[in-house]
Amino acid sequence: MSAISISEGSERRDDARHVIGSFVAPGAEAGALEGFMVVDLSRHGMSLLRVRPKDRQAGEQGLDHRFSWLAVPLPERGRNLCALAEVVHRRKYGPLEWVGVRFEQMSAADRALLDDYLSERDELSFGAGRVRL
Repeated sequence: MSAISISEGSERRDDARHVIGSFVAPGAEAGALEGFMVVDLSRHGMSLLRVRPKDRQAGEQGLDHRFSWLAVPLPERGRNLCALAEVVHRRKYGPLEWVGVRFEQMSAADRALLDDYLSERDELSFGAGRVRL
């Protein structure tokens, strides 16, 4: 887990990011017609890696748009949540693309499951995210 700061206008937010490393297969349930690897997850968003599409003439896919509905995996729970995600960052690394998304909408039930899951991961990290060196 690592802590990052995200600027939103004039307010600043500290957000604990939890390493996930879970693959989401392509399909309607994932919200994208492509697979992606979730790198880390927080209460407010996630970072993911995908293979950049080679042929733009084939049409844009879910993650090529600014907003898309995506599956949010909870690996130890064996289920995916659904969130409307806004793409806020893109970085290219050869054939890979790192995409940072912020959760814009999520059902109250899914939000509660995400909060519960991340709280459990905070507890299992023994407070490592709060240690000051």
